[in-house]
Amino acid sequence: KQQEDGGWGETYKSCETGMYVQHPQSQVVHTSWTVLALMYAGYPHRGPLERAVRLIMSRQLPDGSWAQEAIEGVFNKNVAIAYPNFKFSFTIWALGRAHRYLETLEP
Repeated sequence: KQQEDGGWGETYKSCETGMYVQHPQSQVVHTSWTVLALMYAGYPHRGPLERAVRLIMSRQLPDGSWAQEAIEGVFNKNVAIAYPNFKFSFTIWALGRAHRYLETLEP
């Protein structure tokens, strides 16, 4: 579910419970994954995508990077992993792809 700030976020608790558990705060990595998925699926509505892009951009730090947020990966229900490069690769990919994709949609 898209949150009020325009982003998405899931907590590692989803793996523990086997059910989706929304993170209380949007996460740039999860938001980037969602934006990419929506674009590759041909999602036709600008609003949710634009809100998500604004969230990703608003979290960018002055040096151009993004802060490490919540844990992105879990396996075996008890091993939590942070992937430090995800916050760079997926955000940049989502922003670049969104720039071109949004140009193709009706205003």
